[in-house]
Parts: sequence; structure tokens; C-alpha cells
Amino acid sequence: MAGDALAALTPSTRIVDTVQAALRSAIFEGELRAGEPLSVPELARRLNVSRSPVREAVLGLVAQGLAVEQPRRGVVVATVDPADLLAIHEIRIFLEAGVAADWLHASKVDAGDRH
Repeated sequence: MAGDALAALTPSTRIVDTVQAALRSAIFEGELRAGEPLSVPELARRLNVSRSPVREAVLGLVAQGLAVEQPRRGVVVATVDPADLLAIHEIRIFLEAGVAADWLHASKVDAGDRH
């Protein structure tokens, strides 16, 4: 695995939810890289929890599309297809442009009310 520096857990919710949140954060922050195996025993050791909540959390990541099951490899962190990444980027640009236009329109309306 990439390192042993996963964030410490705070038991404020179900342990499975806490484990899943920690794994999601590790994936989004690059601590768990695309294609990296999600070994339940290793993750349980690193998070200092039993294997059962880790197993359930990993299955939750599969259901969310953040991890995939691969034959003879087990579950690994999902990779992003370059075409999907491009589509996500295009959607983000479209949405940000819409928000900027709305903001600009709202600021012009506000400026018109002041005169």
C-alpha cells in the first residue's frame, strides 16, 4: 500500500460509516491510488478496526463506483477512464459558466437597485 498515514478514526457514527468515510477520503486525496488493491486485512490493521466493518465499507465503495472487483486481484481502487474525465470536465465548465452568469446577472440587478 502507498503508506501507513490514513487519518485516525473518530467513533461518532457506525464504525462501517466511519471506515468508509476514511477510505473515501484516502481515495480522493490520493493516499489510495487508482488500481491499488484494497486488502481487507491490511486496511483493518492500518485503521485499527476489525475486518468486518472494513469488508462492508469496501463493498460500499464498490457499490459507489470508487472501487471495482477484479478476478484474481480482489477489490481495487477504480480508475477513471480518460473519456469520463473529459466529460466530467466539460460538465463542470458548463455548470460553472451557468453559476457565473447567474451571479453576474444578480450583481447587475443588485447594482441597479442601488441607483
